[in-house]
Amino acid sequence: MDKRILILCIFLLLSLPGLHAGDKNYKFTPVQLSWSQDTSLFDTENNTILTLGGIFEQESAILSLGYVNKIDHNYGFSFGIVNLTQKNYGSKFGIVNWIRFFEAFQVLGINVADAVQIGIVNDDAPVQIGVVNGRGKFQIGIWNYCPGSYLPHLPLINFDMGKQKE
Repeated sequence: MDKRILILCIFLLLSLPGLHAGDKNYKFTPVQLSWSQDTSLFDTENNTILTLGGIFEQESAILSLGYVNKIDHNYGFSFGIVNLTQKNYGSKFGIVNWIRFFEAFQVLGINVADAVQIGIVNDDAPVQIGVVNGRGKFQIGIWNYCPGSYLPHLPLINFDMGKQKE
């Protein structure tokens, strides 16, 4: 059973370029390597499966491993000290995770997003688990700030009751 799932995943990854065969603006590179933003092996406008490096900027990626990952579209996993994403459809693991649109999951450090956050400092997400949580709907942490609660500042657990808007 596991072998069939692995073969299916490999097939799907290898078929990604075919999905955009009619799009003349679509660029694909299986692996992107870079040490800094200016030293990328391939064009940063390319869509990639695997991105490895120190500090890099990429159009989209399925798996990113670097110190600073700046990705326009994250479709899988991003592991780094700092993860910056315009649109995220996967998971990011880092000390600082920042997202502009839709977040699936973030963990560790400072998180700014709009779905689930697990970290030291969390801000503006429906579900937050961390040391300091701000402006969430349901929070578990040492200090929680929820402007929609009857008591906006509470330790341990706080949740939005629709009382007030910030």
